[in-house]
Amino acid sequence: MQAQPAQELEGVATTLRAHGARFAFVHGSAAVPGATAPGDIDVAAWFGDARVDGLAVAAALPGWVDLLTLDRAPLELGGRVALTGRLLFEDDPPVRVRWQAQTRKLALDERHRVERAARTSWRDAVVDPERLHRLLRGVTEDLAWLRRYAAVVRAELLADPARLGHTKYLFVTALEGCVDVGHHVVASEGWRVPDTNADAMRALAEHDVIVDEVARSMAKAVGFRNLLVHNYAEVDDERVADYLNDLGDLDRFVTALTALLED
Repeated sequence: MQAQPAQELEGVATTLRAHGARFAFVHGSAAVPGATAPGDIDVAAWFGDARVDGLAVAAALPGWVDLLTLDRAPLELGGRVALTGRLLFEDDPPVRVRWQAQTRKLALDERHRVERAARTSWRDAVVDPERLHRLLRGVTEDLAWLRRYAAVVRAELLADPARLGHTKYLFVTALEGCVDVGHHVVASEGWRVPDTNADAMRALAEHDVIVDEVARSMAKAVGFRNLLVHNYAEVDDERVADYLNDLGDLDRFVTALTALLED
């Protein structure tokens, strides 16, 4: 897919402004001049309020936009945007300059720490075990709820908007947790920079953290998460019910990353 036309990105900027964004960047491969963009365009926006509802903002954007909310972004992602992102718009230049300078400094300091740690045991010195345990615990709790809904008679679930809506929300939060885990491990190890959230899963497989089969399944699941976020009202409820009967690779992902911490 070629880069989105400038007028379409202007529409993205207009939507972000309407939701209170004060500046935004295009990042990932789409930020490289002349590069062929992936299926999704990565956009990072700063709102000046960590309470902003990122899901609501993302739902208002076109389906080809993958939104990162900088107010709550982990350092490895925010730093990457600050270092390599291409400015989409800014309505508060002093705030943008201050954020970008501070985040670049923190990211470069962290990069130096990672490079030093790479010469020692990476499990002890690079990956943050407490953070990964917290993220994996959240995914595990979401999976427990999803299994409860999987046990509900399919027709009953599809006829219950409350339970169906909660199921969709749980898929979004569980998959976002998996994405955060993937990016943290990849960035902490200093491996190649993934182009997209799905590519982070492939990067884990390249280094034998998860097997190829799980990586392919998780990449598709991340695409399903994007569909839920961007086209919530148009998602086929039957497809949601189908995914409830296919939670095995999410379990395998959690098991593999938990084992990584315990080695």
